[in-house]
Amino acid sequence: MSLRKLFSLITIFAVTVFVTVLVCGIASKDLVTQEAVTLLIRKRDLKGNLSLNKKNELFYVFVNWLEVIFWRLDALFHFFPSILKTLIWTRSFLNILILLPLLMVFSVIFYLFKNKVIRILLLSILVWYVLPVNQWISTTYNNALVNSGLNIANFSRQQNRWIWGGDRLNEGYYPYTSFKFNWKQKHEDGKAEFKIGSLGHYQLFVNGRYVGHGPSFAVYPRVYYDTYNIAEYVLSGENEIEVIVNYVSEQTHEYYHYPQPGLLVGGLIKDGIIYQSLSDWRFWKVASLINWENAKRISADAGYAEIVDLTSFPKKYQRASVIKLNEYKLEPRPLPLLTQRREKPPFYKNMLNLGSFSTGYLQIDSQLKNPCLITINWLIKNQKTSDSYFNQSDRVNLPAGNNSWIQFSRRSGEFVYLDSGSCQGSLTPSFIHIGMPFDALKYTYSGIALDENIFKISLNSLINNVQNHFEDCVEREKAMYVGDAFQVSKCLAVSGNGGLIKEMIRRFAQRQEENGMIPSMTPANVKQYIPSYSLQWVVWLSWYVKEFNDNNFAMEMKPCLIKLMNWASRRESALNGLLSNSLGEQDWWDFIDWTPIDSSLAYQTALQIWYYRALEAASGIYGVDNAAEYHQKAEKLKQGLINLAYDKRLGLFADSFNNEQKAGFGLITNSLAGMVGLFPNKSESANAYAYLAKQGNIYTDSPYSQSWVIEWLLNNHDYNQALSLIRGYWGSMVNNGASSVYETYRPIKGESGSYSHAWGCGPLYFYQKLARPQEDKK
Repeated sequence: MSLRKLFSLITIFAVTVFVTVLVCGIASKDLVTQEAVTLLIRKRDLKGNLSLNKKNELFYVFVNWLEVIFWRLDALFHFFPSILKTLIWTRSFLNILILLPLLMVFSVIFYLFKNKVIRILLLSILVWYVLPVNQWISTTYNNALVNSGLNIANFSRQQNRWIWGGDRLNEGYYPYTSFKFNWKQKHEDGKAEFKIGSLGHYQLFVNGRYVGHGPSFAVYPRVYYDTYNIAEYVLSGENEIEVIVNYVSEQTHEYYHYPQPGLLVGGLIKDGIIYQSLSDWRFWKVASLINWENAKRISADAGYAEIVDLTSFPKKYQRASVIKLNEYKLEPRPLPLLTQRREKPPFYKNMLNLGSFSTGYLQIDSQLKNPCLITINWLIKNQKTSDSYFNQSDRVNLPAGNNSWIQFSRRSGEFVYLDSGSCQGSLTPSFIHIGMPFDALKYTYSGIALDENIFKISLNSLINNVQNHFEDCVEREKAMYVGDAFQVSKCLAVSGNGGLIKEMIRRFAQRQEENGMIPSMTPANVKQYIPSYSLQWVVWLSWYVKEFNDNNFAMEMKPCLIKLMNWASRRESALNGLLSNSLGEQDWWDFIDWTPIDSSLAYQTALQIWYYRALEAASGIYGVDNAAEYHQKAEKLKQGLINLAYDKRLGLFADSFNNEQKAGFGLITNSLAGMVGLFPNKSESANAYAYLAKQGNIYTDSPYSQSWVIEWLLNNHDYNQALSLIRGYWGSMVNNGASSVYETYRPIKGESGSYSHAWGCGPLYFYQKLARPQEDKK
């Protein structure tokens, strides 16, 4: 073959591939997505109405098929995986041109080899990779192109975008903002996936149907986005996605305080061979909901009651704007979406009876003759009252006619009273239960009704409080504290759920301060530090690694662990490595439990016990280099506590102490000592409990610390007394009418605080521990 023919052959192939790649490069710049074609060949108003004549539609299909041809060329060279990985995934349009030599080499080889066998072999390779056209287009196009976010030339189809807009009020934003996206759909059975995140709560509707609430709040600088499969909501014809966002400009305990609002949008809607991009800000419209307000605050550090007027609507929607929020690191939510369970509880004389303490969203379907103002009061008891539980009192003004309204804010209670005033017509309320899916343990302990009811209220508290994070109380702050989360983890672990527990441990690690300390709560960026909670994080980590044999996670958390232990080490006193009650930190809280402790002297025994337990835990975690040092320090601290805090005459540990004095000998301190095995021997541990029981001191002020007492008895193998105490404490709540576990409680004093608190779920794993000795006897 002459050089001229070879040059001509190479030129023809080069020009062909260059033109194909160029067209596909332009196509990937959204020519094949509906919004870019709109800019080129269509006219489209803000509502999203489309018009497409036959000529333009043929051009539209032609451009789509050019893109398909390009990816079929990619398939021809699929047997060069390492080369393609280097060239294709580089996300550079110019690098695609490097494929030209490959095409040239292939063509030259085919031209030079006259042998029919070799040519048939080459053709067979081509046929092998081209024949499964439908399967290849579906798999390769979706996996290699769409899902990978491949960027040939600013490929914006899968780039999630931050948008915002609306009016401002006093240099701030209205708290509620509505975003809408409209399009016309020809086929109902296409793929439809919507990605959404926000710097505040959101509520999602598709064609007026409720889809979900979110997001799952992350620790700065991370922002999690949710992915919804909305195919079942898409209709043939006009379609609309609406997102309502509530941006709270003040600090709360529920999530990180963002300095500005933002809505993240992305995803695709497939209509035949056409893809509609949901990340294109040009087709999102926005309006401030000036008829929605944040009313009275639920509690000091929680969200707000809401006031909604559905009789007035924004007069005009404006085009949304792209905003730059480059400081955030976008990640898909690491946990499943929350599950929803809708039911219609009994509704009589304006009172909705949920059956048990529940958390979720109220829905009201109405048929009214006149506009109607309804006040919604969330209650614990079945009584007509305006005194709602934790200020959970919302107002909604419903218009005349048929309407359906779903509350924006998640609420909690056992009863809901609807004060409908002079409404003329019918109201049909329903309730949407919401929660994180997890494997729940079934009750199998005994046939005694009291035990089963104790198990039920403990499980109900767990179901309520396991949301996007382990919330301490679902009706107030909705914060995740270390102590509560550790207790919830023990309850979840009886039936697995290791992945869920690990993610929560990781979130606290992500909030670690520069000095090594772990704040008491997450994901909120509240500057609150509880030293016993920081130390409990180490115990929690050690417990998880042993419970689930997850040494890889231990290695992941190792830097955080060492940093935290160094923080504690720097604050040791010269006296046996003890930690003082007040370490001079800002926003410091010497919290152990709601039960009073005598902390009048320099060293609080409970804090030292948690430090001892953290040192022992750190020494046993896989991969810790200085484990021997931690163990040695733990033994030194233990001996110091026995010498300075233990009263040999009483056989009890003091609440606080110094070199010469001891103060208080409470149940909290001694239950912690017994739980971690700090007493000189088992006999003295049993005698200590017997002494306190003789004094009538067997109950604490919270189920959190009462769980320590139970674990102390279990360590002493005093199973009968442990069971008696469970029935006496949690059983008293059942007899008091509780359907979930209280935050603070003493059988004589009664309940206070929240009515569904995460740290009260202990019986779920107590009954499992109590069942083991029975099985051993059998």
